[in-house]
Amino acid sequence: MENPLCGAAFLKPETKQLAEPKPNQALIDAMTKSIDVSLQTCWSIPDWPAWRDAAHDVKAYTLANLDKLLAQFADNLEAKGVRVLWARDAEDANRIVLDIAKENGVKTVVKGKSMVSEEMELNRAFASAGIKALETDLGEFIVQLTGKRPTHIVTPATHLSAKEVGEVFHEKLGVPFTEQHEELTMIARHKLREEFISADMGMSGINIAMASTGSFCLVENEGNIGLSTTAPKIHVALMGIEKLIPGPEYLPLFLNMLPRMGTGQKLKSPPLHPLRRVHGALPGLPAGRRLGLRLGLSRSAGRRLNAAAPGLREGGKTPVRLIPLRSVFADLPGQGRPGAPDRPFARRID
Repeated sequence: MENPLCGAAFLKPETKQLAEPKPNQALIDAMTKSIDVSLQTCWSIPDWPAWRDAAHDVKAYTLANLDKLLAQFADNLEAKGVRVLWARDAEDANRIVLDIAKENGVKTVVKGKSMVSEEMELNRAFASAGIKALETDLGEFIVQLTGKRPTHIVTPATHLSAKEVGEVFHEKLGVPFTEQHEELTMIARHKLREEFISADMGMSGINIAMASTGSFCLVENEGNIGLSTTAPKIHVALMGIEKLIPGPEYLPLFLNMLPRMGTGQKLKSPPLHPLRRVHGALPGLPAGRRLGLRLGLSRSAGRRLNAAAPGLREGGKTPVRLIPLRSVFADLPGQGRPGAPDRPFARRID
């Protein structure tokens, strides 16, 4: 079977399915504004360089003690009744999630935003099993209705104008056309509230995981993650192992930095959730060297993608699936995959 991650000519001026006849002005405007707002927000804080250095030190410590901290995190979660499951790759992770769904007779799933689930192509796996999975992040919800993939890690539908969103809602949801932002939001809210109430299972990612307490934090703007993790009887949380920090004493530092770097906001709302019938699936890499590189180098991917989105260079879109984090750091020179030496340079995000 051909490896879908190999063979793309990343270093050519234009790559198939990236280039478009003309630049997407909505994407360019959104990214330019995001860059400006984020930089202004971050550097308006005198201690920002010190915060950044402190966060680096915490992550460096985590990397140096990763095996012990992961074991501690899992043990503390299990002591609270959380079922912790380890996945070697996307196929294994999809199988684990589908097994949980089948064990509990799940027919409908509501999902908070999770880039791990995008890398896994989890929605495709749900569909193949006859399970209805609905994205509940507003941008993800819009993109799912179009039948396409997210354009950006932080803002999935940033390439669409309000007029285009109104047309999608009119066609897919059967509502009168509007391009007013508040009206579009209310249409989505009405549709999603019905799904939260009736869903059999809720899913989320994890923003920050704390080893010493066996707890994790979910950060959001819209309230959809809180509803996805509390309304259904079952909550499945997907976590890449790079989300780990030693303990909650470092949580304020990362909560101060995360929204500023991601969206230029000073504060978001981390929701609380009950630990009832929670399943944690942790996709990871078996080789410690590659695992360590991924943890150390993939911080703030969304922030860097704002600053160097290929869509701004080539005039095309930026599909999340183009180069998953696992692909970049698994394909190190000398690992034996065709095309491996070129792939880390496909995006100049460092």
